[in-house]
Amino acid sequence: MLQDELNASAIHQRDITAEHFSPGDVVHVMATVLEARQGHPFFTYKITGRMGSHATGEPAHVLESDSNTVRAPARYLMHRTGCTECAAFEGALREEITSADYGETDPREVMLMARSADGQLLHILDALRLEESERD
Repeated sequence: MLQDELNASAIHQRDITAEHFSPGDVVHVMATVLEARQGHPFFTYKITGRMGSHATGEPAHVLESDSNTVRAPARYLMHRTGCTECAAFEGALREEITSADYGETDPREVMLMARSADGQLLHILDALRLEESERD
């Protein structure tokens, strides 16, 4: 049941490779419901050109923002400007996020993306997916 819901999300349906992004590209991730509703990114990064591994088993870009370094798979990332594919994905993701029912939870408290202790960005649906696979 849960697996079907997770697979239906835009973040899991996105078919994109790491090669879509190049060193120096400015990208962002949609990390909060508030960000999706306000229409502007809170977390912007630069692609370093280095790659690492990710908890999902995917290759991950190493990203820099100020003095922070994180890793994230390509399907989390969107070019900040100038990419029609990323703009279309961002629109679909915003629609999905803003139409979801978060119950009584204040939108400022709903985080879609978290940073793990070892520097990975992990989308909440991937965290749930990993938890479910560990139970099986």
